[in-house]
Amino acid sequence: MKLHLGCGGVIKPGFVNIDIRAGKGVTVLDLRKTLPYKTSSVDRIETYHFLEHLPRDASSRLLVDCFRVLKPNGWIVIEVPDILGLAKILVEGNLKAIHHIYGLQRPDRGKADFHLWGYCPQTISKLLRNIGFVEVFTGPGTDYHSKKEPCLRAEAKKG
Repeated sequence: MKLHLGCGGVIKPGFVNIDIRAGKGVTVLDLRKTLPYKTSSVDRIETYHFLEHLPRDASSRLLVDCFRVLKPNGWIVIEVPDILGLAKILVEGNLKAIHHIYGLQRPDRGKADFHLWGYCPQTISKLLRNIGFVEVFTGPGTDYHSKKEPCLRAEAKKG
Protein backbone atom coordinates (compact mmCIF):
# COMPACT_ATOMS: atom_id res chain seq x y z
CA MET A 1 0.00 0.00 0.00
CA LYS A 2 1.18 3.52 -0.85
CA LEU A 3 -0.22 6.76 0.62
CA HIS A 4 -0.35 10.22 -0.94
CA LEU A 5 -1.04 12.60 1.96
CA GLY A 6 -2.67 16.01 1.48
CA CYS A 7 -3.25 15.27 -2.19
CA GLY A 8 -5.58 18.21 -2.93
CA GLY A 9 -6.75 17.61 -6.49
CA VAL A 10 -3.64 15.66 -7.55
CA ILE A 11 -4.49 11.96 -7.82
CA LYS A 12 -1.48 9.64 -7.98
CA PRO A 13 -2.26 6.28 -9.61
CA GLY A 14 -1.46 3.32 -7.39
CA PHE A 15 -1.73 5.39 -4.20
CA VAL A 16 -4.42 5.93 -1.60
CA ASN A 17 -4.90 9.66 -2.19
CA ILE A 18 -5.84 11.36 1.08
CA ASP A 19 -7.12 14.86 1.76
CA ILE A 20 -9.45 16.63 4.17
CA ARG A 21 -11.66 17.73 1.26
CA ALA A 22 -13.71 15.27 -0.74
CA GLY A 23 -13.05 14.77 -4.42
CA LYS A 24 -13.05 12.07 -7.06
CA GLY A 25 -10.56 9.40 -6.06
CA VAL A 26 -9.89 10.99 -2.65
CA THR A 27 -10.06 9.23 0.70
CA VAL A 28 -11.24 11.86 3.18
CA LEU A 29 -9.19 11.92 6.40
CA ASP A 30 -8.15 14.61 8.85
CA LEU A 31 -4.38 14.13 8.85
CA ARG A 32 -4.09 15.94 12.17
CA LYS A 33 -5.46 12.73 13.69
CA THR A 34 -3.90 9.26 13.89
CA LEU A 35 -3.62 7.45 10.58
CA PRO A 36 -6.14 4.57 10.42
CA TYR A 37 -3.58 2.05 9.16
CA LYS A 38 -1.92 -0.81 10.99
CA THR A 39 1.66 -0.54 12.18
CA SER A 40 4.17 -1.54 9.48
CA SER A 41 1.48 -1.87 6.80
CA VAL A 42 2.47 0.84 4.27
CA ASP A 43 5.23 0.54 1.65
CA ARG A 44 5.64 4.21 0.72
CA ILE A 45 4.31 7.64 1.71
CA GLU A 46 4.49 10.77 -0.42
CA THR A 47 3.36 14.28 0.42
CA TYR A 48 3.78 17.39 -1.71
CA HIS A 49 3.31 20.89 -0.32
CA PHE A 50 1.14 19.79 2.54
CA LEU A 51 3.23 19.82 5.74
CA GLU A 52 3.63 23.61 5.70
CA HIS A 53 -0.16 23.89 6.08
CA LEU A 54 0.00 22.22 9.50
CA PRO A 55 1.25 23.73 12.77
CA ARG A 56 4.73 22.48 13.65
CA ASP A 57 3.53 20.13 16.39
CA ALA A 58 0.82 18.62 14.16
CA SER A 59 3.27 17.96 11.32
CA SER A 60 5.71 16.35 13.77
CA ARG A 61 2.96 14.08 15.13
CA LEU A 62 1.95 13.14 11.57
CA LEU A 63 5.53 12.22 10.67
CA VAL A 64 5.81 10.08 13.81
CA ASP A 65 2.62 8.32 12.73
CA CYS A 66 4.00 7.90 9.20
CA PHE A 67 7.03 6.19 10.74
CA ARG A 68 4.69 3.89 12.66
CA VAL A 69 2.68 2.77 9.62
CA LEU A 70 5.62 2.38 7.25
CA LYS A 71 7.03 -1.10 6.80
CA PRO A 72 10.72 -1.59 7.60
CA ASN A 73 12.71 -0.27 4.61
CA GLY A 74 9.68 1.78 3.53
CA TRP A 75 10.28 5.29 2.23
CA ILE A 76 8.73 8.67 2.84
CA VAL A 77 9.02 11.49 0.29
CA ILE A 78 8.25 15.04 1.35
CA GLU A 79 8.26 18.22 -0.71
CA VAL A 80 7.75 21.64 0.87
CA PRO A 81 8.73 25.26 0.18
CA ASP A 82 12.36 25.93 1.09
CA ILE A 83 12.12 28.71 3.68
CA LEU A 84 15.82 29.62 3.32
CA GLY A 85 15.53 29.91 -0.45
CA LEU A 86 12.39 32.01 -0.06
CA ALA A 87 14.08 34.28 2.48
CA LYS A 88 17.00 34.77 0.09
CA ILE A 89 14.83 35.85 -2.84
CA LEU A 90 12.75 38.04 -0.55
CA VAL A 91 15.89 39.86 0.62
CA GLU A 92 16.89 40.23 -3.04
CA GLY A 93 13.64 42.13 -3.63
CA ASN A 94 11.29 39.46 -4.99
CA LEU A 95 8.19 40.34 -2.99
CA LYS A 96 6.22 37.41 -4.47
CA ALA A 97 8.20 35.24 -2.03
CA ILE A 98 5.86 36.49 0.69
CA HIS A 99 3.00 34.51 -0.89
CA HIS A 100 5.06 31.34 -0.79
CA ILE A 101 6.15 31.94 2.81
CA TYR A 102 2.67 32.61 4.22
CA GLY A 103 0.51 30.87 1.61
CA LEU A 104 -1.80 32.55 -0.85
CA GLN A 105 -4.55 32.87 1.77
CA ARG A 106 -7.33 32.92 -0.82
CA PRO A 107 -10.69 33.56 0.88
CA ASP A 108 -12.45 30.71 -0.96
CA ARG A 109 -9.93 28.15 0.31
CA GLY A 110 -10.24 28.88 4.03
CA LYS A 111 -7.42 28.12 6.44
CA ALA A 112 -6.13 25.31 4.21
CA ASP A 113 -4.47 27.99 2.06
CA PHE A 114 -2.26 29.34 4.89
CA HIS A 115 1.31 28.23 5.55
CA LEU A 116 1.82 27.66 9.26
CA TRP A 117 5.42 26.47 9.38
CA GLY A 118 8.56 26.54 7.24
CA TYR A 119 11.30 24.02 6.57
CA CYS A 120 14.82 24.05 5.23
CA PRO A 121 17.03 21.04 4.42
CA GLN A 122 18.64 21.09 7.86
CA THR A 123 15.42 21.29 9.89
CA ILE A 124 13.54 18.63 7.96
CA SER A 125 16.56 16.29 8.03
CA LYS A 126 16.94 16.72 11.79
CA LEU A 127 13.22 16.15 12.36
CA LEU A 128 13.21 12.94 10.29
CA ARG A 129 16.35 11.60 11.98
CA ASN A 130 14.98 12.39 15.45
CA ILE A 131 11.86 10.37 14.62
CA GLY A 132 14.03 7.40 13.65
CA PHE A 133 14.30 7.61 9.88
CA VAL A 134 17.64 6.64 8.32
CA GLU A 135 19.22 7.38 4.95
CA VAL A 136 17.78 10.90 4.95
CA PHE A 137 18.44 12.79 1.71
CA THR A 138 17.48 16.33 0.74
CA GLY A 139 17.63 18.16 -2.55
CA PRO A 140 15.61 20.49 -4.75
CA GLY A 141 11.88 19.94 -5.20
CA THR A 142 10.65 18.19 -8.32
CA ASP A 143 6.90 18.82 -8.51
CA TYR A 144 5.16 21.71 -10.29
CA HIS A 145 5.62 24.08 -7.32
CA SER A 146 9.37 24.12 -7.95
CA LYS A 147 8.84 26.07 -11.18
CA LYS A 148 7.47 29.04 -9.18
CA GLU A 149 9.32 28.94 -5.85
CA PRO A 150 12.35 27.48 -4.09
CA CYS A 151 11.32 24.03 -2.87
CA LEU A 152 13.01 21.15 -1.17
CA ARG A 153 12.58 17.42 -1.31
CA ALA A 154 13.39 15.07 1.55
CA GLU A 155 13.49 11.31 1.23
CA ALA A 156 13.98 9.03 4.20
CA LYS A 157 13.88 5.31 4.90
CA LYS A 158 12.47 3.55 7.92
CA GLY A 159 15.27 1.27 9.13
